[in-house]
Amino acid sequence: MLESMRVEPCSEPSPCWRRLVAVAAEVEQEEWLLADHETAFDETVLGAFAGEEVIGFLRSVVQVAGADRGVPAVTIGGREMLETIVLAYGVLPGWRRRGVGRLLLRRATDQAVDDGSHQIRAHPRGGDAVDHQLRMAIESGGRRARRGADGGGVYYLLPPPTPPTRRRFRRRS
Repeated sequence: MLESMRVEPCSEPSPCWRRLVAVAAEVEQEEWLLADHETAFDETVLGAFAGEEVIGFLRSVVQVAGADRGVPAVTIGGREMLETIVLAYGVLPGWRRRGVGRLLLRRATDQAVDDGSHQIRAHPRGGDAVDHQLRMAIESGGRRARRGADGGGVYYLLPPPTPPTRRRFRRRS
């Protein structure tokens, strides 16, 4: 099924944008897709497509780690630690449990590495068991957290993967 899907950037004013916003509204994520994130200095919106149909999306932003919480920056090797925050994502109900969400999160993780992020943070709604299962399936660690009235959420910290190393094998004679 994944062979027939693709993930690519989608932003306003591209033709896919209106369709992506409609999907976000259907999965109750439009507010987070369109919200301003004042501490971010970069953002990515990815669309998952089956043909020309938008079937899912993910919006992430990059900021200095903890900037939205008002905490001092942590420096590593003289550089401020960066984090990618997943603000919104969703998959149309008819396309769930087919690998679309996993594909979007994997692509976002790759983008986070390219952006120089040291971690990825997300906070799904407390009652969203499918979202929690998906994030645990991609081997994330989490801690329970209260955010406003939502006391059942979890913050997920995903260390970006290290680039593959080249292995040299000796030929056997």
